[in-house]
Amino acid sequence: METEIYISKHGHERLKERGRIKSIKERQRRAELAFSRGKPICTEHRIHQNRHSIHLIMEYQNYRWVFSQNGVLITVYLVEKKEKDE
Repeated sequence: METEIYISKHGHERLKERGRIKSIKERQRRAELAFSRGKPICTEHRIHQNRHSIHLIMEYQNYRWVFSQNGVLITVYLVEKKEKDE
């Protein structure tokens, strides 16, 4: 079964700001590509207000894409060259 990808409000804002992607359809397309074709970097476990969540961090086209365990894009940020070289 294929995971359906959604983008949070914060995710939309970061894609407009950091990715300079104005079109909602293009943001959705890129998020789906990042989830399906991106390189998994790590899985992060977080506990916030007694709730456990798992975030999947993918690298795709020089960006890090942070998804929730149920396929919601939380945020995206540019990978600095120095960070990639490490």
